[in-house]
Amino acid sequence: MYNVEKKTEALKMGCCETMLRYIIFLINFVFFLASVAIIAIGAYIQIQMKTYLEFIDNAYISSAIVLIVLGAIIMIVAFFGCCGACTENACMMYTYGTLLALILIALIGVTVTIVVYKGDVEKIVKENMEKAMKNYNNETAKGVKETWDLLQKDVKCCGTTEYKDWFTVTGFAENQVPDSCCKVETPGCGKTMTNIDDFYQVGCFATFKTQILDNSSMAIGVGVGIGVLIFLGVLIGCCQAKTMKERNSYA
Repeated sequence: MYNVEKKTEALKMGCCETMLRYIIFLINFVFFLASVAIIAIGAYIQIQMKTYLEFIDNAYISSAIVLIVLGAIIMIVAFFGCCGACTENACMMYTYGTLLALILIALIGVTVTIVVYKGDVEKIVKENMEKAMKNYNNETAKGVKETWDLLQKDVKCCGTTEYKDWFTVTGFAENQVPDSCCKVETPGCGKTMTNIDDFYQVGCFATFKTQILDNSSMAIGVGVGIGVLIFLGVLIGCCQAKTMKERNSYA
């Protein structure tokens, strides 16, 4: 009778361990996909957002490198989790749990920073756009002109808050805007504003804010979801490591 109960208990423990192992594999698969996505986002910011360096602080571009490094770290963590589960190595599982805990702390810090400084980032971007407009026709700041023209063409906007912002910029008179504000761009089209419907009227900051800055809300939501998953990974990893350690000490 005692042997039967012992075998039943061992069978239950074996089933639980197998289930935990499958859960760890599933979590690490999600981590792998998340790491690929994070690296892709970092690469996108590094390559594409350099176009708007006149408006965005360099720290925003530097964050791309941080994202790429973070994605690589998550890949390494997933490797430790899978190897630890396969080899039943308690040390690797504890390492896995510790690394996940560190990533969770970093994720919480980044999320709090995004929430706290979101308003400041919007203010800086708007101020940089207004400042850059004044140098549009400055021969020593050709990058400003290229950036503004590219932004207005891509985003289909004109000026910072509205197209009339250009009326006060050196080189433009009333009812004059850059050619990049024209819906159908032709040489000199911005100097002859006869029909307002032929020009983009919405300011670039509102559209730029929606497309770039407001994505922080989505990032926060994704961060919370990943944070919950990481927390579960820490708990399951530590429980699995403890079980492995106890079994190895009895062996």
